Amino acid sequence: MTPVDDRVPVTFYSVIDIGYELVLRLCAVIILSPAFTVPGALLIVVGFWMSHIYMKADLSLKRELNIAKAPVMGHIGAAVAGLGKSSIVSFDRDTATDKCLVSIRAYNAQESFKREAHHRIDTYTSVYRTYMGLYWWIAVRGELLAGAFSSALAAYLVYGARRDASEIGFSLAMASKFKNCCHCHPVC
Repeated sequence: MTPVDDRVPVTFYSVIDIGYELVLRLCAVIILSPAFTVPGALLIVVGFWMSHIYMKADLSLKRELNIAKAPVMGHIGAAVAGLGKSSIVSFDRDTATDKCLVSIRAYNAQESFKREAHHRIDTYTSVYRTYMGLYWWIAVRGELLAGAFSSALAAYLVYGARRDASEIGFSLAMASKFKNCCHCHPVC
């Protein structure tokens, strides 16, 4: 329970910090360019909608990822931890036993160990690739939203609004930081 208890406050703090940063940056853009109130609100609504879809899919994929990871770690752990024991592991998935093996080579079990390890790793890899595909789905769409917002703001400030160069630079710097604020990394 300690790893969960240690992560919750840190994660909560980062969510609050990123939320404040996004709101302050958007407010700075809107103060200098009031015409971007509606696009900013639209950006927030679409961002929340996409994150809602992502979180629903992420929950079940993360569960499947953990289910697929446990047998890989257990298989290797049983082989390493069982080196001092006096019995052999059955590599049959249907009738898995809790017996440990003295040595994989001593009983000529290399091929069955490799077969089982490859099967478990293949299962984990297919789930992990789907999980990373989901991550890149949200990352690409978030980058597109932030890039479209920054590009539209740049076009408006350069061609439409009559502002000082310093105000334009500040507003564009604030808008371009949306990309950095929204970027996240999956925890596996």
